[in-house]
Amino acid sequence: MPNKKIAVGAKTKILMDVETSYGVAPSVPAGVLLPVNSFSLKPSRAKNTPATLTGRYDPAEPFDGNLEVSGGVVVPVDARAFGHWIKAMFGAAATTGSGEASDTAPFTHVWKSNADMPSLLMQATYGNVFGKFSGCRVSSLSLSAGGDGELTATVNMNGRDTDYVDANYNANAATVALKRFSNFQGSLTSGGQPLGVVTDCSLEINFGLDSSVRAMSDQGRVYDLLQGTMTVTGSLTVFFTDKTLITKAKAGEELSLELAFTIDAANSLTFKLPEVQLGYDGPTVDGPTGIKMQHSFTAYYNDNADDASVVVTLVNDVESY
Repeated sequence: MPNKKIAVGAKTKILMDVETSYGVAPSVPAGVLLPVNSFSLKPSRAKNTPATLTGRYDPAEPFDGNLEVSGGVVVPVDARAFGHWIKAMFGAAATTGSGEASDTAPFTHVWKSNADMPSLLMQATYGNVFGKFSGCRVSSLSLSAGGDGELTATVNMNGRDTDYVDANYNANAATVALKRFSNFQGSLTSGGQPLGVVTDCSLEINFGLDSSVRAMSDQGRVYDLLQGTMTVTGSLTVFFTDKTLITKAKAGEELSLELAFTIDAANSLTFKLPEVQLGYDGPTVDGPTGIKMQHSFTAYYNDNADDASVVVTLVNDVESY
């Protein structure tokens, strides 16, 4: 009997399509193939232990728990494909082009928080088998910048259901070409000015999804993934040069932060947090070299001209998302 062919991750392709309504795939399959570093979205259903007494010491037959579809996708941060993940979080972008007709590159795409999140159909290839994940939404985004490693983000997701099938959802889906950002292209500013000698920065956006909405006679699946109140937090590490930041932190002074990655004028990505307060954290002396401070921060919406707690701007050669 010949050995069976083992599916390998190097050949995996990840497709994303926007659903017609929650859990309902479009009548005409579309979507794009996106680059990923890893994909751990999967279904799980526990076999729970009953308390049934049978007159024996042997265990009774287990029963099924609810179906959970969840996992993380590690993606490279780039100037093209990453826009699809931002769309998955914040819906449609406001897009403008250059030139007199505004229909030529570079195009500027702007997303703002407080928008309805679309639901997605995701597909992953496992050799000759296709995993189709329906009713998916982004639960959180984690991004860390700084150092000389690969610049990636972790997109955590929840979904409604999963099927493993032989048929490709859309064999003609286009592959999005990668145009990678690197850590050395990053900057962290406040009001257009450098925040200091910053060595690293992290950003965490949690969308507050409620995965507990389940209907009877629905096989334990999520009925809908409802959005809740977002939390936007992060941290930064900066060399201590003066008391400016620590004074702002102690006073609870409001400031803005912009985490940006720029290849050139035609390719950039910016996360703007218009209203931020720093956690009050003092410097520490850890050795004979430069003294550093670590500050946590929390973004929010109170009253700002951007009308959002998060504004994402992507400049690239993609006409629309």
